[in-house]
Amino acid sequence: MRYKPILEMLEKYNEDEKLFKEFYYMEKNPLNIQKFKEKYKHQEEDINTVLAPNKLPSNRREDDFIKKGNNISVIKHPRYVPFYLHDHAYFEMIYVVKGECIHQLENNKSTLKAGDICILAPNVKHGIKVFDDSIIINILIRQSTFLDIFMNYMR
Repeated sequence: MRYKPILEMLEKYNEDEKLFKEFYYMEKNPLNIQKFKEKYKHQEEDINTVLAPNKLPSNRREDDFIKKGNNISVIKHPRYVPFYLHDHAYFEMIYVVKGECIHQLENNKSTLKAGDICILAPNVKHGIKVFDDSIIINILIRQSTFLDIFMNYMR
């Protein structure tokens, strides 16, 4: 498979990203919020995400994002998703394919740019802000898998 078609596919906004982007730019008044909720009523979970990101789980287990029987999960980080600090029980590699993102680790913010990779250990509080045409890939790795691979390599 060639790189360009994959990049073109990743650049397209999915339904979640369209919702997140619209909410990000809209004037947040009661009338607009009501219209927004009506328009996206079929995406109730996403509406709850933008209206109350502080209610999202701040700690995730491996099975929340990595299917049983799999050792890794590769996902595109959604653009315009509301920022929130969280941690999880798995390793995460953040790879910036295109553009940039703001990464906050505990109380330290940094900008990751195209080509950068950030590897996060389990239980580290962090958050990511992704906008515009940036493409960020999250590679989620079970803790046991990560340790097996790297411990065997170190031997």
